[in-house]
Amino acid sequence: MSTEAELRNSRAHAPYGFVPMTDKVFLPDWAPSVSQDVPFQDGVCGVLDLTLTAKTPIFVRGAHDPTAFFQGPTGPAIPGSGLRGAIRNIVEIASHGWMRRVNDHRYGVRDLQNQRLYVRHMAGIMPSVQGKNIPLPKVVAGWLQKPKVVGAVAQITPCHFAKVHYSLLMEPARRAQARGYEPGRRQSAVQKYKSWGLTKGIDAATSEALTVSATVDGLRQRRPDWLGLNFGRVSNLGTGTQGRLVFTGQPSPWSPDRPGRPGGGNPKQHDFFFYEDHESNRLPKLTVTAEQMEAFEFIHCDGAQQHSLNKGRARNEEWQFWHSAFNDGERVPVFFLVEGGKLRAFGLAMMFRLAYDNSVLDAVRNSQTGINRDSRADLAELIFGHVPLARKGKGAEQEWLLKGRVSFGLMSAQGQVKPLPEVKAVLGAPKASYYPNYIEQRPDRPGAPPPNGKDSYATFMDENVKLRGFKRYRVQPSVVASKLPDVGDKNRPNENVQTRFSPLPAGTRFTGQLRVHNLRPAELGAVLWALDFGQAEGCLHMIGMARPLGYGACSIEISDARLIPNDSEAAEVSLADRLAAARAAFAKVMDAHCGGEGKWSRSRAILELQELARPLAENSPHRSHMSIGVMGYDNRKVNEFVEAKRAAMVLPTALSDERYGQLGGVVGGSAATASAARGGDWQAPATGAAPAPTAALHAGAGWSPIKGGTAVEVELTGQNKKGKWVAKLTGKHAQGREVSATMVGEPPAGAVVGGVYPAVVTAGGDPRNLGIKWA
Repeated sequence: MSTEAELRNSRAHAPYGFVPMTDKVFLPDWAPSVSQDVPFQDGVCGVLDLTLTAKTPIFVRGAHDPTAFFQGPTGPAIPGSGLRGAIRNIVEIASHGWMRRVNDHRYGVRDLQNQRLYVRHMAGIMPSVQGKNIPLPKVVAGWLQKPKVVGAVAQITPCHFAKVHYSLLMEPARRAQARGYEPGRRQSAVQKYKSWGLTKGIDAATSEALTVSATVDGLRQRRPDWLGLNFGRVSNLGTGTQGRLVFTGQPSPWSPDRPGRPGGGNPKQHDFFFYEDHESNRLPKLTVTAEQMEAFEFIHCDGAQQHSLNKGRARNEEWQFWHSAFNDGERVPVFFLVEGGKLRAFGLAMMFRLAYDNSVLDAVRNSQTGINRDSRADLAELIFGHVPLARKGKGAEQEWLLKGRVSFGLMSAQGQVKPLPEVKAVLGAPKASYYPNYIEQRPDRPGAPPPNGKDSYATFMDENVKLRGFKRYRVQPSVVASKLPDVGDKNRPNENVQTRFSPLPAGTRFTGQLRVHNLRPAELGAVLWALDFGQAEGCLHMIGMARPLGYGACSIEISDARLIPNDSEAAEVSLADRLAAARAAFAKVMDAHCGGEGKWSRSRAILELQELARPLAENSPHRSHMSIGVMGYDNRKVNEFVEAKRAAMVLPTALSDERYGQLGGVVGGSAATASAARGGDWQAPATGAAPAPTAALHAGAGWSPIKGGTAVEVELTGQNKKGKWVAKLTGKHAQGREVSATMVGEPPAGAVVGGVYPAVVTAGGDPRNLGIKWA
């Protein structure tokens, strides 16, 4: 039997999982006839009496006191809106619906563990001014400012920049009476500026102390892709060119006693010097597009992924510091990347978070190709209604409204319920930018790891990126205690990040009503299915706050119902028969959609959804998030998120290969395409399930198929009429024959005919018909 520590360290783990979405969305043919006023002949109206029973302690935040349980007229209660959202999500999944209700965020990445994804964009080993190959940044410096041109968003004025070692800053800090300035202490850039007396933008009168003269030794050879701007190292302060000191945050402590040299080493031991000359002054200002500014502001906000749809978000400390100065037309020091002489992305630090090429909704569109152009309603939208989200740009939804035909009332607690003692916990939401969990690495094998190690992870930077699916919190067998993170190096709990709440105990019962209006049998059946997961054994809902810690596991039962058919002449049937007929009607339309009787109930979506709704084992690693400071085997604290990336792990699917095969899964992923979190080729389970067809059946005679995600090398042979590079495979993957392909994406700087470059196969199979993109 594995120990808990071994289980935790053997794979990526999280208290949530994913139900894969389908590209074949069920779009009911009766959608044009849905109305509040015109009744369906086979429709019903009425009330379902519901009883919700908490299986673990439960907490729903109060409207006035966030630490107390929500209060109704008679005591603790669960508002109908919360239950409505939970049931709607299950109907969306079970009916193979659209994933329209997502935050369309464009995340940023700063991942020093992934060369292909991040590091190669920001820095590289290249010839210096002295001709030696050394690590040098690819970023450029400049001043962000509101333009005077009406209608423009922002612009950046490029300038030169250099590193300034902390040892050179101590004397200017003393002269400027920068009280408390300790550049090596872990702190934000704002704290540094304030220690120098700067309270508003860098052009304010209080910033005079930041104006210095410096002698700069050049490091980077000037190239057009860096706008010809200089980057170097300050060798002396007090003489030379006049410019401004620019501070960035100190992520980890530094001391003069630590090894290192000016301008290099780890941890960070420098700030920056921005300056202009006649060459930089001749450069044109770079235009910042509205999309680039929106991405910058989202990346520089606090916990944006935790905010609800269409709601605002709070700026982080550094952007909040600069924002008022920016609005007043003053300059803000930034670092940025250029491609083809145009701005690609920018940030407030040299190794800033790089905005991904694709947003969350872009990844959804790749999984559900019709979502971008198909405005037809899915089953959940017909039942619960549809309100368009406030979106702009490509893929914005068409403006159409539909009122829902179900309504959940207040669920009131029964009897005298005494809250449990107050709980202190950390309730930070998981981040969708963590691609090992949220991005499907191999669309043909849900939950499989990247094919060629950590540098081949699929991310939001990839053109064909796909999400794992609908996220669902795992049901916990009991609540889990939350440990507060330490404050810096002082080894004491950080109470600033904790949430306090007083839950109600397990066993608390809530009762309320669900009203339905003009629902067809299949629609009523979908709601009934969602209430009890199709009467599957052991499945529970997760309601309220602190779900990752196990709070809010509950069952929902129909205690009574009063349903009236729209057709007064319809034959009378018992309530039990009417409900059973509704369930059967829902299953029938979904089976027809999936291509045969019984195929829907054994589809990947249904089996994963039901498995995620069953309580985990007590020793399951998925009872907690991965930790930044867990104790490893060598008694050393490790960051499990980083370690999972280094080991090329992904979050496994809820169902193992063997279990999925035993259940007879057939649609939306066969047993052959089931979870393969351990890597390697799929092996058919011992149940006799037929193995999936191999790619070899589709490859040309004499050719070996090449899998998507394979790292290859290509030799450039020229460009086509559209300016796209054409290349041929080289090395072992060429299989002794000349195989050409058109390259996707932007080529590396300095690409030439005859040059050999790394690339990645995006669409595998027959080597004569591959999709290949630049690595």
